Amino acid sequence: MTTSDHLGEQRTLLTVLYRTHVALGSRYALVDFPDHANVGDSAIWLGELAMLRKVTGRDPCYVSTWHDFDLDAFRSACRDGVLFLHGGGNLGDIWPHHQRFREDILARVRDRSVVQLPQSIHFRVPAQVDRFAALVADHPDFVLYVRDTRSLDFAREHLACASHLAPDSAYALGEQSRDAPQCDVLMLMRTDDERQGYALPSADLATVVDWLEDDADLPVGINAKACEAQAVARVDRGLRLLARGRVVVTDRLHGHILADLLGIPHVVLDNDYGKIAAYLDAWPDAEPIVTRGQDDRTRHGSCQAARRRAVTAAIDVSLLVCTRNRAGSLAATLESVDRAAAYAGNTTVEIVLVDNGSVDGTPQRLTEWRAQQTFPVHLVHEPHPGLARARNTGLAHCAGRIIAMTDDDCVLHQDYFTDVCAAFERASGPAIIGGRILLGNPADLPVTIKLEDHPMVAPSRGFPGGFIMGANLAFTADVLRLTGRFDERFGAGAPFVSAEDTDFLFRAAGVGVAILYSPLMVVDHHHGRRDIEDETRLLAGYSFGDGALYAKYLVSDRRALRAVVEDILAVRFDWTRPVNTHAGIKRFYWFRLRHKARGLVYFWWVALRRNMSRFIR
Repeated sequence: MTTSDHLGEQRTLLTVLYRTHVALGSRYALVDFPDHANVGDSAIWLGELAMLRKVTGRDPCYVSTWHDFDLDAFRSACRDGVLFLHGGGNLGDIWPHHQRFREDILARVRDRSVVQLPQSIHFRVPAQVDRFAALVADHPDFVLYVRDTRSLDFAREHLACASHLAPDSAYALGEQSRDAPQCDVLMLMRTDDERQGYALPSADLATVVDWLEDDADLPVGINAKACEAQAVARVDRGLRLLARGRVVVTDRLHGHILADLLGIPHVVLDNDYGKIAAYLDAWPDAEPIVTRGQDDRTRHGSCQAARRRAVTAAIDVSLLVCTRNRAGSLAATLESVDRAAAYAGNTTVEIVLVDNGSVDGTPQRLTEWRAQQTFPVHLVHEPHPGLARARNTGLAHCAGRIIAMTDDDCVLHQDYFTDVCAAFERASGPAIIGGRILLGNPADLPVTIKLEDHPMVAPSRGFPGGFIMGANLAFTADVLRLTGRFDERFGAGAPFVSAEDTDFLFRAAGVGVAILYSPLMVVDHHHGRRDIEDETRLLAGYSFGDGALYAKYLVSDRRALRAVVEDILAVRFDWTRPVNTHAGIKRFYWFRLRHKARGLVYFWWVALRRNMSRFIR
């Protein structure tokens, strides 16, 4: 992974995090402003502001430090919306005033969603853990993001709340420019309570500094505008300081992160309780820009392998289910998940449920079901409709080595999870495997099903539409690194109405990911379509989406052009071997080609309008 790819990955994950909780126009508060000279905390604050403004298009309604929070002023300024707690490395008992403030917020602000932005967790006194855990358990809507897998394991063991892994928000600042270096080696070394006590070299070998003193001309004031100006001044000071070194050595996490953003080669040492090593294990950087000091790679493998082990060791399968307005019919799906999880044996599972902006009782139904489970269940809210968007939001919360997906009108067979693992035992390297989809109700029309009872391999040069389907699809977690997420222009609720799974498969096949079909993995599909008109509209939508995919790839990938030619030639089959299984469609191949042409033209029309709009501006 290049440095640019690494930084882009961090920003993408952060965007997904923030969009989970706010949308364009949302009101919100951001509290626990870092009113001190430490550059790293100011970098986090500015990253949080940048992300929140990007997603909501507005400034926070209320800002405070830990010592000047006013509950009445907060409620007056921010009558609704999420309360975000500033992230960092102070969740625990090392920095008690920030922890007491966090606990005070949980005790007093109980009518809002409270979101703790990415933190590292470290407690030295067990009694302090119990006190915090009791407040978390008592809060009706607290979401915790942590920066490393060690903190995630701690949270999931001790804290009864939704806990998720996320990068440090300072990465939202993006790449930074730097001036020419002034010395060969600059050592940014801690002088506070987290210092490890490293032996430092003489002044002729390195310039040794810390960044805990403000400039004399620091802006003054206590309002939100002044706070931001102070954070900007502190981060500018830190960037200038790091830019002095041709190479940087640091035991500060944000010495590492800002050196990343500046593109400076650097060596990273740890603090006194392993916070930095834990972060690097979770988010390994691009080499050779970063080197880990005192690393034991010969015994434990590379940073990449360490992250992979840390994130996926506990969970074999993450099942992702996206739903919208299914309160009345969701019970069958959830009951089947419950049965399959109970039957999973030694297979460890987690369930990620994404409510895609439901306006019925679906959120309450999901919450009630989660409360009854003994396995991990993560409830995620994606307010903007669109299946691909909802899946992308859910994927950010999946920690399994295998990620499986099904639809909210499907019922898993009892041995589903064990059969998913068995299917992937036969695959080597990154792989996507689809399974059988049986008709759940014989009264429904025989569409959106997959009945083959033998394994199959998708041809690498073909168009994968229909080979496997998103209603029963799984892949190894490393596939996402190769393909990227789902294209949110496709799928239910999006402009091109379908084909988000076909697009995902098409990209995966293009980078060499194996695409397989296994009859072991089985679900029943209760789609409820019983009218010929419903079937005709469904198949027209599938073809429309495929046509848009042709347009997307027609210039860049020969497989799309080959698919277009094959579809045109297939029209002759309407006379030589006609399809008679769809009663509402007389000439099936011509019907399919016509709607694919519509999708192709519409994709290009949308692209042309967008380009013209940019030109006019």
